[in-house]
Amino acid sequence: MKFLITESKLKQFIEKKFGVDLTGKIKKIESIGDIPNVFNPDTMEREYRYFLKNYGPMYAFKGDGKMFLYQKQDGINLISDQNFKLYSVCGLFEELGIECGMGLSIRELIDLYLKEN
Repeated sequence: MKFLITESKLKQFIEKKFGVDLTGKIKKIESIGDIPNVFNPDTMEREYRYFLKNYGPMYAFKGDGKMFLYQKQDGINLISDQNFKLYSVCGLFEELGIECGMGLSIRELIDLYLKEN
């Protein structure tokens, strides 16, 4: 049996089940100026420029007391916190307070909470 869950119902489910609302906590990064200061954009400028030029936009996630950067690079999910500790997709979801096994991808999470023009 297949169920269809609308965007608003999925947000309500995540908020009710996990107590998490990521509204306003995901930011698209397309230039060095968009990178939150906790990621040291001045000292890492060359690396960030390379990543943005070669792999497209990054996304900043704000968790409880931590920030995370995400970028899809050649089919690999690159995820790190502000201390440059690397995370798996499940690790990021857990840090955000969302159960990993519910079948939601990072891209779906971004699309759900970040309205792009």
